[in-house]
Amino acid sequence: MNQDDEPEGRYRALVAASLDAVLLTSPDGRTLAANEAACAMFGYSEAELCALGRGGVVDPGDPRLPPALEERARTGRFRGELTFVRKDGTRFPGELSSVIYTDPAGEPRTCTVIRDITERKRIEAELRAGEEHYRTVVEDQTEVICRFRRDGSFLFANEVYCRFFGKRAEELVGRRWHPVALAEDVPLIEAQLVTLSPANPVVVVENRVHAASGELRWMQFVNRGFFDERAELTEIQAVGRDVTERRRAEEELRASRHALRALALQVQETQERERVRIAREIHDELGHALADLRLELAWVSRRLVEAGISPRTAAQKKLAELSGRVEVIAAAVRRIATELRPAVLDALGLAAAVEWQAGELEARTGIRCSAELIGVPAALPPAIATAAFRILQELLANVVRHARATRVAIRLATADGRLVLEVDDDGRGITDAERDGMTPGLLGMRERAAALGGELRHEGRAGAGTHARLTLPLELP
Repeated sequence: MNQDDEPEGRYRALVAASLDAVLLTSPDGRTLAANEAACAMFGYSEAELCALGRGGVVDPGDPRLPPALEERARTGRFRGELTFVRKDGTRFPGELSSVIYTDPAGEPRTCTVIRDITERKRIEAELRAGEEHYRTVVEDQTEVICRFRRDGSFLFANEVYCRFFGKRAEELVGRRWHPVALAEDVPLIEAQLVTLSPANPVVVVENRVHAASGELRWMQFVNRGFFDERAELTEIQAVGRDVTERRRAEEELRASRHALRALALQVQETQERERVRIAREIHDELGHALADLRLELAWVSRRLVEAGISPRTAAQKKLAELSGRVEVIAAAVRRIATELRPAVLDALGLAAAVEWQAGELEARTGIRCSAELIGVPAALPPAIATAAFRILQELLANVVRHARATRVAIRLATADGRLVLEVDDDGRGITDAERDGMTPGLLGMRERAAALGGELRHEGRAGAGTHARLTLPLELP
């Protein structure tokens, strides 16, 4: 700047440190002074800028230039964006603010401040491209996607969302609207959304909504909350998909499983009735026949003695041998009848049957077995008592076959209105693979329990034994 020009001297003191280009000009386009930032921005010296004037730094082909000059002439000021040209010919976007004023000599002057916004424009372009890419990705999705403020007003809804609910984007954006959910599902939706927080930013809700077609459809919405620096919820993005067919398949599967369990329960009840009938027939028919045979053999032996035939004769020895075989057969008949259906279960109830089973296991295998009975009702529904006893038998059979245990503890009690049967052994411990496997024995026990509304769980640790816990309702479901 010219130091002899007093106004320009004052101007230099004010703008020399500015990072933006500052030009002192006249309304006719002449440049009178420029700061160092202007020289650096355009690549010219101050003298060169003054010689060039406005036409040397502003792109004359920019269609925004004439309206800008007209507005400044009319209002005395202009603020906006124009395209500028550097000394090397490169063009760049700039933001300028220009004001007309009168200097002390009464001459009209303009002060123009120019800021290079190349970087800002680049960032804006990248943001637009990113937003366009995001919109393209979102619009290409098969899911319904929307974004709304805390007050429910929409910020965005993709085409799938609009099509599914029979809306247009312009009907939604900036306005409040909610899909019409089934009334009984609304409390669930509200209860889930209220749990959104910075620590829990995503909640998944499945509920029924009315589609544009009028159909009631199951939708799964993944809701993500966005929060400000005060942890206040500001926006929610919801991505939903139609899961009606999945829910229908799940319902059909549940119904199928229920039917299969009911069928399995019916088969087991039929088997138990047959066991009772066969056990009774074995006991009554074979048992009585063997008792009669034993009496007949004893009668023949007495007659032979009365006839003077010595007990040491071959005939007497044969009779004694036959009597021994009859006793063996009778014991086998009793064992088979008991295995088919222990009489103690029907006569004295589950508690007595469990105690008897513990003694029988110890006598038969040598494994020490204790039974603790606490508050077990004397009368239980036959199906519950039978299921508990049969599962106990299977659990004990597994101990004998697999556990390599020396001790078994059985505990039968009630808790929270349910029958609880626990079996602990000191064997090798069930493995995770065995516990989670689908072996017929474990699967059969679990399904038998589930059919009655119960549950069977196993826990084990290598070398520390196995714990099995069965729970059944005290009344039939």
